Amino acid sequence: MQKGVDTDWQAKLVRPLAMNLAEGEKKAALQKRLLRAVENRGFHIVTGFLSTPFILSVLAEAGQLEAAYKMLENEEAPSWLAEVNAGATTVWET
Repeated sequence: MQKGVDTDWQAKLVRPLAMNLAEGEKKAALQKRLLRAVENRGFHIVTGFLSTPFILSVLAEAGQLEAAYKMLENEEAPSWLAEVNAGATTVWET
């Protein structure tokens, strides 16, 4: 893994953190970049099914509880609450 991962793809940042594939400086760089990626997307979830279950816990583990809650409580699509507010009873694929 490169030391300076520069991507806004939340999934590419979440998976190595969730699977404990990075340590030390690399882990800290991934955590910092994930926060920036989440902020850049307005706290919207854009991970897909493989990484979605991990993003909130990865943010929390990185000490970013406020960002995790902003993402969880976001009501603008794409987000969990946008689907709930639209009457969804399952997670949509779109």
